[in-house]
Parts: sequence; C-alpha cells; structure tokens
Amino acid sequence: MADLLPERVRALAGLSYLPGSWDKRFVRDVNAIVAAGQPLSPKQRENVDRLARKYRRQMPARLVPEPSDD
Repeated sequence: MADLLPERVRALAGLSYLPGSWDKRFVRDVNAIVAAGQPLSPKQRENVDRLARKYRRQMPARLVPEPSDD
C-alpha cells in the first residue's frame, strides 16, 4: 500500500478544506515533503491514512485505505 502514498497525498492536496484547518496545513506540508522525494515518518503515514478515510467522499475509492481494527 506504500506505493499509493504519493498518489494519496496528491489527491488529498486537491480536496476542499475549511479555511485555516489543521488538516489543510498538514496536507500542504506533507505534500511538500513527498514532492521533495523525502520519506514520511510512520506517524505522518498514519495521519495521511486517517485523513483519506475522513475525506473519503472527495477521494477516488481506490486511494481510501481500509479501516484498521487496532
């Protein structure tokens, strides 16, 4: 699933967010990291997955991860 991460981040960067929201700032920062070719930390990956599930109605279905049972 890691190979979908850059595409998932790009999809999140094109979504609509509330002005000044944490989600918007986080996605902008993570998108810059991915665009620079740098790896994301495990916590950043978890947050990307969380946001993909949160905004699943705005994203392509193939990029939305399955919920985990943790």
